Amino acid sequence: MAKSAKKAAAVASAKTTKAISPESKIVVLKAENPFREGTAVYKRVQAVLLSKGKTVEHALKKGAKRSTVRYLRDHKIVRVAA
Repeated sequence: MAKSAKKAAAVASAKTTKAISPESKIVVLKAENPFREGTAVYKRVQAVLLSKGKTVEHALKKGAKRSTVRYLRDHKIVRVAA
């Protein structure tokens, strides 16, 4: 596959990624935070991990970012249930 075809496939798959709804529930699959304690990303991930059973909106209010929730979902650390 040529580089341009690979890039086009990557862009197409990125567009089909499900959007994260604020009303979606967070289900924690791995309770351990994979990031170094004391960093900003550690705090954002903790906000998501401590929001288990609650909504994405709750995690966002606690300091998480949508990109953090998306990263954790893509790496199978949490599941976002509709």
